[in-house]
Amino acid sequence: MEEKKFGDLDVDLSALQENPQCPHGPTLLFRRRNKDGSVSTKDAYYACSAYRDSKECRFHLAFGAKREAVKMKQQQSGGSKKRKRDEMLEFHRPERWLDDAEVAYCARCSHILAEEEVSGHNHKEVQSVDPRFPTRFLLPLNENQSEAQYFFSKSTLDFFLGLVQSQKVKRIINIGCPRLHEEAISSSVIKAKSFLLDLDSRFAQFFPRKSFAQYNMFNNHFLTELGHADFKSFLGETAPEDVLIVMDPPFGGRVEVLGHNLRQLFVEIGGECRVAWIFPYFMEKHVIRELPSLVMDDYKVEYDNHRKFKQVATGAGRGSPVRIFTNIQPAASIPHPSKEGYWMCADCERYSSRENKHCLACGVCSSKDGKTWRHCQTCAKCVKPDWNHCKKCKRCHAKTCLAKAETTEDGASFKKRSWKFSGGKR
Repeated sequence: MEEKKFGDLDVDLSALQENPQCPHGPTLLFRRRNKDGSVSTKDAYYACSAYRDSKECRFHLAFGAKREAVKMKQQQSGGSKKRKRDEMLEFHRPERWLDDAEVAYCARCSHILAEEEVSGHNHKEVQSVDPRFPTRFLLPLNENQSEAQYFFSKSTLDFFLGLVQSQKVKRIINIGCPRLHEEAISSSVIKAKSFLLDLDSRFAQFFPRKSFAQYNMFNNHFLTELGHADFKSFLGETAPEDVLIVMDPPFGGRVEVLGHNLRQLFVEIGGECRVAWIFPYFMEKHVIRELPSLVMDDYKVEYDNHRKFKQVATGAGRGSPVRIFTNIQPAASIPHPSKEGYWMCADCERYSSRENKHCLACGVCSSKDGKTWRHCQTCAKCVKPDWNHCKKCKRCHAKTCLAKAETTEDGASFKKRSWKFSGGKR
């Protein structure tokens, strides 16, 4: 049974496609893990894979419920405001204005207005927009666990477009990357065909069926059979080595679920293709656990609409904590912008960020968090610059132990004080 431990809750993915369904596809089965490591079915339940907020999807069903209860719950969950919005947008297909350089868009209604609708529309939020670039005017959704939308900055967008060109791929699958998709299909330089898989139904107004399908990355589910058929048609007979998946999931999403669904996509593609999984650096061990072929790249992914994930103009900060996990080899074939401080390390045969210095003792460019790390001779590894070696713990850490005084290997003395690690959201 394919189960991964994550805190005290376990997700059973062994029969995902057979689980009861909500409007967003098969639900996830959550089971409580006991102190002894065993998994209990006592309080197990099914819940929406995409939304934790009951306002978006009310589906919540106890494991082992009778078939009648399952049907009733599925019917009740179908009345969410998200479902109603999807139905409202069905009429507004992009084929109606594919050749228009400018269309009328209502931000409150979240849809394009046909010419006959504009004069009678009473909302003030109507504006003229270029339908080729919806991320320039769409209001980002902000449900952190499912649809947290942060759009790539110009520099990051250029990085990915350069990556696509350098790898000479024929097909790009953009999972949750609408800005990269719109640039790829509008570019005269990019020869690869692009397909967007995204849960946000608003994109159906701007991208034709041949390049977009509404898709839930947390259960590998296409919300319509037609969308799945369009995706298969897009892939055609393309070999796995000619496909690149760029996936930018919400950072609150469960890694084991995302990894499981990527592997399912590999099956549909015909084998493991090239992947660029965008995720915070501190989730490295979890990502690698799911896909051991991936390696964390040093490039810092930045977003226009997130204050913490932007380039630090002063140079005093560490920059964005978001990285790319990829199986693209050789690593040196991934072009990095030298004007942003990235440099080619001849020993590592890959690009490193400005502050990431090569350690001769470790044999790697060791920094991961945007700081310049230093080597600890006692630990025989590189550590963060604000860490010191503790004789009591026999390792380096950031704070002193709860003792009257601790002296580090280099002679620095600390006063007694209590401390605790804040493991909250970054």
